[in-house]
Amino acid sequence: MSNISGAQEPLTTTGGGGGGGNVNVTQIASGATATTGVTGEQLVGIVGATGATLDVAQGGATAATDALQVAGVYNTPPITLTNGQASALQLNPIGAQLIAGAQPVEATAAWTSATAGNTVLQVNCVGYQTAIVTLNQGSTITGGQVLFQISDTAAFTNVYTIFGVQQRTASASASTSNVPAGAASQYTLVASTNITFLFNVSGYAAFQVKLGTVISGTATVNVGIQLTTGTSVLPVQISSLPVVSVNAAGGTSAQADNLANTTLYNVSAALGVSDSFYGGAFSGTANGALSGWSKARTATVFKTASVSAATTGNSAVWTPGSGNKFRLLGYQITAQGLAATSTGVVTVSFQDSASAINIGTYDVDVPAVAGVVTGVMQISGDAVYLGTFGVLSAAANNVLNFNISAAGAGTVGTYRVTVWGTEE
Repeated sequence: MSNISGAQEPLTTTGGGGGGGNVNVTQIASGATATTGVTGEQLVGIVGATGATLDVAQGGATAATDALQVAGVYNTPPITLTNGQASALQLNPIGAQLIAGAQPVEATAAWTSATAGNTVLQVNCVGYQTAIVTLNQGSTITGGQVLFQISDTAAFTNVYTIFGVQQRTASASASTSNVPAGAASQYTLVASTNITFLFNVSGYAAFQVKLGTVISGTATVNVGIQLTTGTSVLPVQISSLPVVSVNAAGGTSAQADNLANTTLYNVSAALGVSDSFYGGAFSGTANGALSGWSKARTATVFKTASVSAATTGNSAVWTPGSGNKFRLLGYQITAQGLAATSTGVVTVSFQDSASAINIGTYDVDVPAVAGVVTGVMQISGDAVYLGTFGVLSAAANNVLNFNISAAGAGTVGTYRVTVWGTEE
């Protein structure tokens, strides 16, 4: 039999020789009977100083009267550890565990005229990319100013000015309330105004809003700092757009489309995009209608006409709107069933009112009736494109005509004339 020091009753060992054997533990302190779960397994429970149960089963069991706890602490600014150091678990202001990289609870302060100058609202920004500052300003503020500062140390031993992007006030129109109003490193308080600033704090240790000039008036300014791990992508608004100009060797002659040579595109009212092409320069007498810079056109007007082959002279294809000029950018001419009493040649062309246009002129062989052409006859071939400028009419209200020089006796058939361009 062997005695174990400190046991309430002696422990008895049984077994054969050689030192082997079993220990039979039947009672523990104060004579209480030991509890076993399965054969050979002793269950051990613990109680608190007042005898309350501490342990509890997992899986939704009734909570223990007391429980073992892991303590945590809230620090502002949060601590920064160096190699080999330890600390308690860190908590946020509402008692939840502070997780690195998670969005923390917003830091807030309420400042009034009684708040001393140089008062700061400070946050540790290690591991965060963006700080969002909100200022909710009361209606009776008459003065005061806040400064925005950053530091590479948690204790703010080194202070630097930081510029943030000022968002528009809550009183702005809904269409522009989230559009930046400019960069700022300080802000003068304005009554009845809610405003937001965004700062890039990546790589820094601490950020703060500082009351640089004491608040005057009786209202309260509610200050908030929210840190986030995301990078804010801000919309861009250009509030005043300049006139974009092109100067060709200081020239001032008119462009091909009668715009001043120094003005390529005026975007002061709205953002616009202009494709402009250079029409060349004349070594001799300048021609403002052909040389210089012009904006490229794209067709917005499309016209088609069926013209009897027996017609002589002009047939209207495109009549522009009142006060407009047509700009011909392309065309196609086909014919069907052309024939005459005897074989002959007919010239077809375009005219700007009654003046010839030096493009789109074709000599057409018209066969005798016995050799009438069946199917569609290509006069111009495929569609003809006249580039980005095309041909501009000489005068407003001029009609684009299709002209047949002289139809022969007994002429039959039709021409199909299709044109496209713009009106200016």
